[in-house]
Amino acid sequence: MNNNRSTIILGVIILASLVALIAVTWGNYQFVLRNPGTNDFLPRWAGARIFMTQGISPYAPQAGREIQDIVNGSGTGSGEDGIDYLDPFYTFFVYAPFALISNMEWARAIWMTVLEVGVIFVAVLSILLSKWQIPNYISALVVVFGLTWFYSVYSIMDGNVAVLCTLAIVASFLAIRSEFDVLAGSLLAVACIKPQIALPLVLFIIIWAISHRKWLIMWSFIAGIVLMIALATLLLPDWFMQFLRQIVPYLEEYQFITPGSLISIPLPGIGKQLGWALSAVLVLVLLIEWRAALRKNFRWFLWTAYLTLVIVILMGIPSSIFNFVVLLPAIILVLVTIGNRWGFTGRVLMILSMVVLSFGFWALYLSNLSKGTDLQSDILLYILPPMITLLGLYWVRWWAVNKKRLPLQELAERLVE
Repeated sequence: MNNNRSTIILGVIILASLVALIAVTWGNYQFVLRNPGTNDFLPRWAGARIFMTQGISPYAPQAGREIQDIVNGSGTGSGEDGIDYLDPFYTFFVYAPFALISNMEWARAIWMTVLEVGVIFVAVLSILLSKWQIPNYISALVVVFGLTWFYSVYSIMDGNVAVLCTLAIVASFLAIRSEFDVLAGSLLAVACIKPQIALPLVLFIIIWAISHRKWLIMWSFIAGIVLMIALATLLLPDWFMQFLRQIVPYLEEYQFITPGSLISIPLPGIGKQLGWALSAVLVLVLLIEWRAALRKNFRWFLWTAYLTLVIVILMGIPSSIFNFVVLLPAIILVLVTIGNRWGFTGRVLMILSMVVLSFGFWALYLSNLSKGTDLQSDILLYILPPMITLLGLYWVRWWAVNKKRLPLQELAERLVE
């Protein structure tokens, strides 16, 4: 009887989940119809589809023009400059399943659903990684916060693969904690679909793993990268040279957003120098924290890994606010630690923090939208999230990396006993 009841409940859950996914995808489709235009997903989907259906390299000038036509819906085959495919070719495997969908709007809608589910899993795994016990309703609020946070929504609307990169990162952390080292290294290789986010973190993880003689993390990461490159080379033998020819002019011409470039807007005379000084200080801080984390336990490792993700954004490596979803796991660690550390007061503070972080950044976004300001160059939208996260990480550092009680608290408890 109990088995039948469990089977029925499981069936209802699966059915409800499918209905919810279909409803969300339909909603995404309606959004896409009302908001056409180029985003992060469409050129990559179009490039993968052209390669699959026509055998044309996505790096070829002809492919760029066809991508432009597909995305714009012109179908004119114009000779205008096209949209370049700017990713390493191994990212093709991420977009290939969606490239099988011929309808651009449905492909984008389904991709958005995948990213939305990805954000939910990022939030859930981040809660599990914190190893703090919080009530179920608080956990649900954290998941809702993660899904509705401005930078999560912004990445989803853009179709940015940074969401899946973040999911691969937090999943690798969970694998490291569970001592599934081969899986952890493989997931880190997958995270390199967004190399500017993942590579500095991977460097820290490999150094930490070597200090613990966890060689399988390093070797499985290398094997994963080699496998992805080998499969990409099998499909397009000279893809790497084509990719370099595509990306080098882009890197030379594109005006990337960095803290220094943003500081230069209000302070053009010293903004660049302040940016370099900030980068130097942050690199020094990061190296000190990396050194401190060697041979330390998982809690210390996790805090330092999150710190690395935050500092990489601030230290001057060109980034985009579409990538800021990678801050979500660190923010959740800070929130959950606050909620546990101070009991009822901490939970109230935790909920208030989520409300402020949610409505505050949405208010900034709407303010910029009404003024017609470029979101990518807004100093508050760019600087505030990593700075708030950085301060939060240091605020909870003791409880995040050490025992849950201060030494004096433990002493007082023993005296009472």
